[in-house]
Amino acid sequence: MNLLTFFILPSHGFELTLRRMTPSVARSHPPGRRLSRGGQDRVASRNSMYMRRVYLFLFISLLSAESALSQVRLGVTGGWDLIDASLDGDVRDKLSASNTNGFSVGPMLEVKGFVLPVGLDVSVLYSKKDITLNEQTEKARFIVVPLNAKFIIGALGVFGVYFATGPQWSFELGNDDLFSQLEDWEHSHALFKLTESQFSWNFGAGFRLLRHFQVGYTYNIGLGRIGEFNYFDAWHKVITGELNSKYHQISVAYLF
Repeated sequence: MNLLTFFILPSHGFELTLRRMTPSVARSHPPGRRLSRGGQDRVASRNSMYMRRVYLFLFISLLSAESALSQVRLGVTGGWDLIDASLDGDVRDKLSASNTNGFSVGPMLEVKGFVLPVGLDVSVLYSKKDITLNEQTEKARFIVVPLNAKFIIGALGVFGVYFATGPQWSFELGNDDLFSQLEDWEHSHALFKLTESQFSWNFGAGFRLLRHFQVGYTYNIGLGRIGEFNYFDAWHKVITGELNSKYHQISVAYLF
């Protein structure tokens, strides 16, 4: 039996040459001769068996595709950030950083595990954060991409708890001339610049209600500086420093 006889498609009542399907019958019935009643029944029975296999194969394929799609869910999420900023370097003698806040919002994609209750959660968020130095506040904008592994424990889809952890990348969006007019620097040549990309790590947990609503808490730890200072004071002394941050976030999400 070759592959054609297993995945045969219906066409005009399965009129096939017997040399392809049943060599033994074909030898005893050369082309041009009609089959006996018994031979026709055998051919019809085999064609019916092949069609059942085709339908079974298509049915299983459709179920597999539907199962795979059911593991992928789109949603929208947003959160409020409480930012803990700190300074490193000589700049700490001149400046002080204060706790501020911010927000983020954007689409999310959740992919569940097929066997284990572990999946992936990725978002692309627009974020705006306040940065406060010496009681002067500037607003900085970012594109934030968290990629978290997510462990979900659920009860029949009604209520669930999850734990998440993973890396996060932030990309600054044209935040030029921040703190160029800081009062303590009015007699100095100052330069503050945010790093173009920042890397951090998330630890989070939360709960899910009715399979759609999600509320979570995330603690984000910066693994590098988010900005740097370089300026000359009135005596032309170079003063340098770095701005670092970590933050707490309360977020809500809706999964379609």
